[in-house]
Amino acid sequence: MNSEFSRRVEVDQIGPTPEQYLIEADEAQRAAIARRLDLVALERFAADLTVERAGAGRLRLSGRISAKVVQTCVVSLQPMTTEIAESFTVLYASPLVSGAPGDVSVGLEEEEAPEPLEGGTVDIGEAATQQLALSLDPYPRKPDAVPPAFAGDKEGASESGQGGPFAVLATLKKRG
Repeated sequence: MNSEFSRRVEVDQIGPTPEQYLIEADEAQRAAIARRLDLVALERFAADLTVERAGAGRLRLSGRISAKVVQTCVVSLQPMTTEIAESFTVLYASPLVSGAPGDVSVGLEEEEAPEPLEGGTVDIGEAATQQLALSLDPYPRKPDAVPPAFAGDKEGASESGQGGPFAVLATLKKRG
């Protein structure tokens, strides 16, 4: 998969000390990420990340993303801007040498299975983008949101003076 915000880090380049990365999406990358995540706009997206060895063929990616996203309010259908600042950690592990393809060893103390470490690289930009997707409100709503008026609502009442969602049905019943 080609990521809109790909920043590949060679696993062999990670030494015994943690490596720091400060990455920021440019305008074209933000537009592509906004399309992928079904956002009105992505005005800012950056990540401050650390990649470090975590023993036994594992890597730990941890850090913080910050973003300014524009989503559509589910009530008013108007654009709304939200600031996102989230910390996260992702553990990567090499497949077992003797196991089936894709198998990874998981310790009992770990909450989630590690991501597979394949191809000798970790895409820290894609990991940050995935974290952004997880951080989005699936039902964004402005605090003062009011639903728009539709035909049949009291504000958009018909000529007969009746409103509400069943006004048309009442008219049909009277005719019958």
